[in-house]
Amino acid sequence: MIFIAAALIASLGANVALGFRVRNERTKSGTLEQEIELLTSQLDALRGRISGSGSSDPLGRIAAATAQLRDLAFKTTVGPELLSPAELAARVQGMFAQDNSKAQLNGTAAVLATMGLLPANYDLYDELKALQGEQVEGFYDSKTKRMVVGASSARNPTPFDQVVLAHEYTHALVDQHFGLGLLSTLQKEHADDAAAAFLALAEGDATFTMRLYQSEVLTLAQQQQFVQEASSLSTSLFDAAPQYLQDVIQFPYVEGLSFVTTLHDQGGFDLVDQAYRDPPVSTEQIMHPSRYLDSRDNPTAVHLPHVRRALGTGWTSIETGGIGEFDVLELLERGGGKGLSVTDSRAAADGWDGGMYGGYRSRDGVLVAMLTAWDSESQAREAAAAFAHWLPVRYPDGSGFDAGRGQGWQSTAGAGEEVQSGSQVLLLLGPTPNDLSRARAAFTGF
Repeated sequence: MIFIAAALIASLGANVALGFRVRNERTKSGTLEQEIELLTSQLDALRGRISGSGSSDPLGRIAAATAQLRDLAFKTTVGPELLSPAELAARVQGMFAQDNSKAQLNGTAAVLATMGLLPANYDLYDELKALQGEQVEGFYDSKTKRMVVGASSARNPTPFDQVVLAHEYTHALVDQHFGLGLLSTLQKEHADDAAAAFLALAEGDATFTMRLYQSEVLTLAQQQQFVQEASSLSTSLFDAAPQYLQDVIQFPYVEGLSFVTTLHDQGGFDLVDQAYRDPPVSTEQIMHPSRYLDSRDNPTAVHLPHVRRALGTGWTSIETGGIGEFDVLELLERGGGKGLSVTDSRAAADGWDGGMYGGYRSRDGVLVAMLTAWDSESQAREAAAAFAHWLPVRYPDGSGFDAGRGQGWQSTAGAGEEVQSGSQVLLLLGPTPNDLSRARAAFTGF
């Protein structure tokens, strides 16, 4: 489900507003200005060495500084296209319209609404298109090797412009050395969770390097100006968006930055580089770096049966895709508007080991079938119990019903049931218990 994040980000985009927000959230003691002053006193010598390297033109110096910070050399020169804020917003919205179908995103919105993650009849296409214009400050296109940035001046880029350029130059460097085409390949294969993991690696890397540039290249005065510029960015559309969308948009930057920071702490950029050669394959590995670095925990393959056939006439398929640990966490914590507690949601999602979902539509409504694998039978029981507690949240003011070996809950808003079989859990959400029963018949052992 998290493929929405990739639909929102025009290729590989710089979201400096989120990078700035992450920094503020993680600064628990002292002011940001005090932190900047301390960094400045420690890094004056390094700043002078980096900022004076490379080309004599401003953009060349930014590129050279980024390359030195990231410990990679450009194989070919990348000349950014500089656009005004209005031009950049129009460009990314145009690309979004070209790459995304309104009908497809309407289907996605219907699936997410059935899960309780979006309001009913939510216009996901228009919302994401509008968020493009507000959130993306620049992007690097790995297909065309184009780098487009909203910058006020090529001759005298502001501190904010410089940080955005450092973010995008990082993507260009990584693409030249390791390639970033895997992201589009995974998206085409509907490998949603693996695509989200690779996106988090790339955006976490660019955000990490962007912050290095901010602290090690910008002077104290420039850092203070950057704070002012970043603070003035509009986030009104983002702040008004459903919490689920906010979480999905932030995931590549927030969790990706944490993942890359862990890699860098343990092995410097050599270990970050190695991650592109052997990428993380799940949001689980991004959220729990030890499951990537120490004892590699790769997902179990999960396959859906012919659910539409079991549903009978009058049903059509909307979409299928992957379910990762992050998706399970979001469903339990956000689904239905309030969900379960953070502690209970995280404890239940922690044992995730694989998953797929399918969305199906009839004139009576939408049915979602979600089959997940878990690390053990006991963890599957824990997840099933969490889903059972979540169903009355998703369908309030309802009542229970017989769901075979599982538990069901229904209200005027629809019906849902969970059934465990060994180390797998089936969650079905749809219009009526009868619809769920027909869908369940497609799954052996449930």
